[in-house]
Amino acid sequence: MNYPYVYTTQGTLMSVEAMLAEIAPRRAAGHRVITTNGCFDLLHPGHVSFLEQARSLGDLLVVGMNCDETVTRLKGPGRPLLKEVDRAGLLAAMRCVDYVLVFAESLPNAWLELVTPTLHCKAGDYTVEDLPEAAVVRAHGGDIAILPLREGFSTSAIVGRVIASSQNAPGATAQASDDALQDFLSASNVLRQTGYRLAETVADVAMQVQAVLRQGGQLFVADAQGTADFAQEWRAGDILLLLVTTDEVTAEMLDTAREAKAMGLQVIALTPETPSPLREVSDVLLAVPAQSPAHVQLAQLAIMQQVEQLVLAAADTLQESCS
Repeated sequence: MNYPYVYTTQGTLMSVEAMLAEIAPRRAAGHRVITTNGCFDLLHPGHVSFLEQARSLGDLLVVGMNCDETVTRLKGPGRPLLKEVDRAGLLAAMRCVDYVLVFAESLPNAWLELVTPTLHCKAGDYTVEDLPEAAVVRAHGGDIAILPLREGFSTSAIVGRVIASSQNAPGATAQASDDALQDFLSASNVLRQTGYRLAETVADVAMQVQAVLRQGGQLFVADAQGTADFAQEWRAGDILLLLVTTDEVTAEMLDTAREAKAMGLQVIALTPETPSPLREVSDVLLAVPAQSPAHVQLAQLAIMQQVEQLVLAAADTLQESCS
């Protein structure tokens, strides 16, 4: 299968170019082209409500849908539950949908460059700042709309309830299982939003760390206590990484950051999304899109692991080029 391709309301396939040719006269007549995207695995009332809202904002709706391989990459083994041709068929059967565009990338940026929508819609668990496609849409004169979610519906939660039901779990156990699932889904969303918002900055930080280590410098990590017990080991050009999991920054941590800056260290702070006084004393501030200390800590751990992996990958590449 060549991606992207378009599944029509007649149940036939067409190229993206053919779809754009059909849309062109309607766009020229002033019609508003609306887009959205997602996996749409196991279509549920939340999806239906969202798509109807999106369609009501314009004159035709193009739904970008992740192909099977991408869904597996995003959602994990066992997903999707329905193959892409079946998911596309269900979407195309909805009266509010005009075209279903099946794409193979993790992000919708490439096909949005082609469609150039008047308005791109996403569900309420995003913000405009979190959307990696926002810049692409706006670069072509389009806008972004964040639409409210219909509470109580998500594919993963439905699957979890089905599994719990099939196992004949007692009421209290089933509720505890559902609560745990919702917490896992919330944490997963924090990691996803962290990736969307901070992936580029994290890569930049990794390259900074790799450059400092290559030159014989060191990376120091301080937690919320802001301890400077290792300050005697600092050298100009080293990096100090500050980890803050709550919106309360101690005076000790601020003092640590200021002392490091005065000695010529690069200061990188990882904080919750709330405004932080560390912004004024940091070279780089990575604010993760969460406020729960547990979720902040999870995102920070993921960032540090990603930095480590990127540093090691860069070192391997350098070693190969020198050998």
